[in-house]
Amino acid sequence: MEIVVMRTMPGSTSFNTVRLPTTIPVRFQIAPGTGPNLGIANADYTVGLEGDPPLAQGKTDATGQVPVLLAAFWVGTPVIEILGTRYEVHLHPELAAIKTLAGVQKRLDALGYMTGYQLVPIGDAEPADGMDGARTQQAILNFQTDHDLPMTGVLSNETLSAIDEAFKGKGKKSHG
Repeated sequence: MEIVVMRTMPGSTSFNTVRLPTTIPVRFQIAPGTGPNLGIANADYTVGLEGDPPLAQGKTDATGQVPVLLAAFWVGTPVIEILGTRYEVHLHPELAAIKTLAGVQKRLDALGYMTGYQLVPIGDAEPADGMDGARTQQAILNFQTDHDLPMTGVLSNETLSAIDEAFKGKGKKSHG
């Protein structure tokens, strides 16, 4: 099922149609990386808005995914409760350029490679820590390993391009 959004320009006689999914998958995993066996399968979850009854509940699928209703973002901030922890779900904000450390960290974080956000209190708006430390280096190495790149820990042009492509959904799949 999809949501169809129609719009027209002033003075136009034709419509532009955008098809949006009704849900956005959110994946919970046990370790960084993109391997297919990293998802937390069969975990009970609820999805709702703060203070309201759950909109959905169930068990994560085999890959650890939870479907979040897209419409929920229009009326509030969806909250997922899983494994005794509550997580606010936000649509991805505008990213810093890929050639900046913040841009690389946010892309790696979104791809499942932890760069330091776990050191920041839950709820902080900036998940990346902004430091080129050991966790960022390990995230880069993990990404390079999963994408058959030279394991240097260095953000070469090849690695930056691969991170950007993977973030846009065009990258190689993990060998898991």
